[in-house]
Amino acid sequence: MSSKENWVQDQISKLKDFAARESSTPEVLAKLEALLDDAPSFVEPTEVLPIHEAEERIRLGRKIFKTKTKKSEWTVFDVSVLMFLPMETLKEWETHRRPFLNIDIFFKTARFARKFLMMSEQGLADLTSNRKRTAPESEASGPDKKKDRSEKEKLKTYVRDGGQCVLLHTADPDSAHIMPYSLNHTKSNWNNLKDNIGSIFSAWWPSQDDEDDSLLTDSIACSDRVWNQICLNQQLHTWWRYGYWCFRCLGFSADDRGDFIQLQFLWGKRQGNQAERWDRKIDLNKYEDGRPDEAIDFIKNWYSRPEYGAKAQNQDPDEAEFVIINNWYTRPESGAKVETQNPDEAELVMMDSANGHPLVSGQTLKIYMPAKECAKMKLVIDLQFALIQICNMAGAAGSPDFFLDEDMSYYSDTDSDQDSDTDSDMDSDSDSD
Repeated sequence: MSSKENWVQDQISKLKDFAARESSTPEVLAKLEALLDDAPSFVEPTEVLPIHEAEERIRLGRKIFKTKTKKSEWTVFDVSVLMFLPMETLKEWETHRRPFLNIDIFFKTARFARKFLMMSEQGLADLTSNRKRTAPESEASGPDKKKDRSEKEKLKTYVRDGGQCVLLHTADPDSAHIMPYSLNHTKSNWNNLKDNIGSIFSAWWPSQDDEDDSLLTDSIACSDRVWNQICLNQQLHTWWRYGYWCFRCLGFSADDRGDFIQLQFLWGKRQGNQAERWDRKIDLNKYEDGRPDEAIDFIKNWYSRPEYGAKAQNQDPDEAEFVIINNWYTRPESGAKVETQNPDEAELVMMDSANGHPLVSGQTLKIYMPAKECAKMKLVIDLQFALIQICNMAGAAGSPDFFLDEDMSYYSDTDSDQDSDTDSDMDSDSDSD
């Protein structure tokens, strides 16, 4: 008898004991049956960043920036941006005749990635304190007057997603924005976004139409639409805004129900220790005298980190896992123990309330919308994917320092001979998600 057959026989014996327990009510047995019967949609995740590509990106980064700026020390956040900018853009920059423009766009992109997570986290705090509040729609007036969220668009999102979390199937979900609501919900934020998003889009999507950035800049709060929202369990929403996981777009198509976009759930890498904090300096130079290649070592360290949502290898008996089961979420005072030595490595675990399956990287879902709205959602999902990957690689996901520190000056410290306006970009208020 094979080891798998032995395992099955052991579980059959345990199932008989389980069914005989007084606590195994019909409701509990129904959940167990659902766990055995259901199979979540799943596509094996592809590698986010193959190591050979990471090495090529570092080579291009050295060539582009070493000759264009006197700055040889970067932060790990800067290197993370380099890892996720489109290869097409980097190769174009390699031969660009006006290199100072590339440097300006690069650091604007770094600032935008940081503001994305900061606005998401700050907006989440505002949303948490007002989850049950409803307000009539209002027009924005004055530079800092924010426009209230559209209850009509929120209702459309609830109806489209069946009034439940699209991943955990729990009730009373948040209608969560993909691109933070606060990016353009006031006149000042909207103006800042208009001044910067065009160059950022040209770097991230060199082949896209110029009109695509108007999805976020056409008017104040113009992205407060159903294609920029998705229903999420409140705790899952929180962890998304901390950068612990992200959506990846697998494309859009149509079936008997209509047009849909297919999304894949991906846990991020664990953040590691404080030595990997997002503002740590890295020497971008490559030396031939035996000194370690700091940029390559940083990337290899990132590859070695385990994912959230999986068992940690180093364990501390005082650290409990994060669990969501049957519509309830909490960090238990005492509960399932994990073996981690680092308090930052407590587990984040989510369970589908419909069938009890744990939420794992690779699970997929379909969002049904008209084809035009699917295309719009794909653009903001793609941007969300890249920005969260940058923040996660840099060790910024969930970092209190990252969210609270407003000092952005090092992003413009290029020591370039050309003037740059990066110090004044993207710094405005952040109130709501």
